[in-house]
Amino acid sequence: MRDVPRPRPRFELDSDLPPEELLSRMKTFLAGNDRIKGAALVDRLEIAHVRGEQHFWSPQLIVNVSRAGSGSHLAARFGPHPHVWGMCMAIYLVLAFFSLIASAYGASQWMVHEPPTAFLAVPGALVAAGLLFGASFIGQGLGFEQMYELRVTLTRISERRSGLEAPVEPPSVHAG
Repeated sequence: MRDVPRPRPRFELDSDLPPEELLSRMKTFLAGNDRIKGAALVDRLEIAHVRGEQHFWSPQLIVNVSRAGSGSHLAARFGPHPHVWGMCMAIYLVLAFFSLIASAYGASQWMVHEPPTAFLAVPGALVAAGLLFGASFIGQGLGFEQMYELRVTLTRISERRSGLEAPVEPPSVHAG
């Protein structure tokens, strides 16, 4: 099955390292890094770029770590900053509420034999919701380099042989 674009991309990794060692390595990495911040919790990692490098479209990477035999299984998900995600959800909620009110008002207009012009607001709200959904893909494009850096960092930490000394360079993306 072909992957379809997602507003919050996900990926999975398997590591030979046990969860405790993996989390310890992440804590060590975060303590010595001035570009990436985060937290290594009991069974979860959260990493993002430091505030000075963040933009509205900057991603964060949330990783659930579970034991898999003698190693670890990492289920990772990219997403926007929680404030951005909350704002998007609030906009969707407002659009849904607006559509509900417009539908009720349009139905009442129709019942009293007036032109149901309020129904016209519903397609407008759907278009606005579609544009907001599409904006998440634009944000992914703008945050591609940071997403790449976070993923490579996680991959390198999860490998038996670290290799974190080498700089993380994103591949160049050329249109055409």
